[in-house]
Amino acid sequence: MTVDPNSGPARSATITIAGQSHRVSQAAAACTYSITPTNSDTIAAGGGSYTVNVDAAYEACSWNTAESIGWISLSPRSGTGDGPVTVTVDPNSGPARSATITIAGQSHRVSQAGARHEITGITLSPTSPARLELGNRVNIRFNYYTDEAGGVRIFVEPYTRGAPTPNRVVSGSTLYPAGSGSGAGYFYIRNVATTVDQVRVWMTNADQSRVLFERFLSVSYVYYLARHEVTSIAMTPATPASVLLTFRVNLSFNYYTDEAGGVRIFVEPYTSGSPTPNRAVSPSPLYAAGSGTGEGFFTITEVPVTVDQVRVWMTNADQSRILFERFIPVTYFFYQLL
Repeated sequence: MTVDPNSGPARSATITIAGQSHRVSQAAAACTYSITPTNSDTIAAGGGSYTVNVDAAYEACSWNTAESIGWISLSPRSGTGDGPVTVTVDPNSGPARSATITIAGQSHRVSQAGARHEITGITLSPTSPARLELGNRVNIRFNYYTDEAGGVRIFVEPYTRGAPTPNRVVSGSTLYPAGSGSGAGYFYIRNVATTVDQVRVWMTNADQSRVLFERFLSVSYVYYLARHEVTSIAMTPATPASVLLTFRVNLSFNYYTDEAGGVRIFVEPYTSGSPTPNRAVSPSPLYAAGSGTGEGFFTITEVPVTVDQVRVWMTNADQSRILFERFIPVTYFFYQLL
């Protein structure tokens, strides 16, 4: 009696020899497996899913999958006969990565691209090198690209000799969406003269728990303490004084400024810590850089009141920055004739 090879599960049959039954049993063939493909295509940094097909020797052959990699999951985890397995790869916010997993006893290599995070086209205004008065901004514009699904934040910061520059003021960051776009930021230094020799530009994820990109730009921004003064302030009539409503109090003064574009100098009456109601004040001409003299006035137009301070302040030409400020105690009682 000859039994043919068995390529499937265990089997048995009954045959008759000389009128007698004879039972023949044969063991199952070994289960063998193959998978297609054996290696993944490179999965995008954003993650994704694909199918690996299991080819079993016969339908009764059972198999399992093994996953020990946190960023890869498999479904189903087991099966019999031929069948598909779905491989799911999580998004990658770091460098390119790869790992080997086991499906039906066969090795399968998973490769994933690294995330792309870039800040390009960085421009600074004013351009470096430059001398800047304390308080003047350096404005920064840039383009960016990111694969970070939740969006990113982009920051700028001045550095001096390898550390963040003291007395810096920097812009915050909006949440920039994934993909490409443009943005802006700024910094400036206040209070103490110094030189900024690097600008750090960096990108984080939305909650700032991971730095995705970082770049240091070599620059030279020399911040200096400018001199702005209003001195020798004289008032006529001298304080204290009683003054009729609408009667002017005239001021004269000397000034000095380093502001290249010139300055404006204003005067204003105050009462109990706030600008006095019903006041009228002089406008300001544009005073040239350097030293000089100037004048102004104020008055109260109606409702008797006491002026207890006079504010004298200097701004740049477009009044966007206060360069000097002083409050002078006075007593001017503005009254009305009965």
